[in-house]
Order: sequence, then C-alpha cells, then structure tokens
Amino acid sequence: MTNKRKAQNPKEILQQINILFFALIAGQLLIFFALFFAVGQLERTSFGPDESLSVDPLTLIGSIIFFSALGLSFFLYKKRKEAGAQMSGSLMEKLEHYRKSFIIRVFFLEGGNLVAILYYFFISLDIIFVAYFGLGLLFFLMARPTADRISQDYQLSGAEQNELRIGTI
Repeated sequence: MTNKRKAQNPKEILQQINILFFALIAGQLLIFFALFFAVGQLERTSFGPDESLSVDPLTLIGSIIFFSALGLSFFLYKKRKEAGAQMSGSLMEKLEHYRKSFIIRVFFLEGGNLVAILYYFFISLDIIFVAYFGLGLLFFLMARPTADRISQDYQLSGAEQNELRIGTI
C-alpha cells in the first residue's frame, strides 16, 4: 500500500496556509470566550501581590513572556524571510520555506496570546492582559499570508508572482 500525495500547485499551498491561519485565529478566540464564560464570572481567589510593591511580579513576568514571544516571532521571521529572498530554487521550494517560516512566526504569536489569556483568567485578572491579547491578535491578523506579502518578502520574479496567483506550474 503506497501513500501517494497529489502534487500541489502554488495556489493550493497558499490556500492551505490561509486555512491554518484562520483556524489558529478561531482557536484563540474560542479559548478566550470559553474561559470568559467558564472562569470570568467566578470570584477571584488568588494569593495577591505584596501591597508594598508598586508592580506585581507576576504581571511583570507575564508581560516579559508576552513581549518576548512577540519579539521572537518578528526576529525569527525576518531572518528566515531574508534567507528565503536569497533562495534560487523553484517557486514550490520558496513556498515550502515560507510555510515553515509562517508556522514559526504564528507559533510565537499564538504562544504570546495564550500566555496573555491564561495570565488574565488564572493568575492576575489584570485587564492589561486582555489588552495584550488584543494587541497580539492585531499582530496575528497583520501576519495573514497573502500572495502579495509572499511576493514582497521573498522577492519573487514576475513569472513566479503570476504562477502564485494563477496556481499553475
């Protein structure tokens, strides 16, 4: 029994990446609203910070984790994008490289968003984490994979751009 994969064209790969993108957005929103309705209505019972401190250490740690994840997503994507722009392979090889770069990027963006959600509902109930989640979602939406973004980031030739939009090899 052989497992044959159907050869894909560039447009199908872009569609698959977009499906992944929207599934990840939906998952984040689903987690947020499920926790809001399940946990958000409960009375807060926490250990609370020392009142003499001006900044809650847990809030500081959560903020550092969130912004580190955001920074890593941009830094690693930028490095991979530069490497992808130097590639001399086929469009399919560049798209595979982009797919891997995109997955790394959204891994860190989603990780930061999940940290913000979990910190809000289970650690601090500090509204700043809802703002972080909103900021993270904004950055996530800005990372949406489009043919134009791939063309620009990977410096595709005119023929490759047409191939990507039309979807034929």
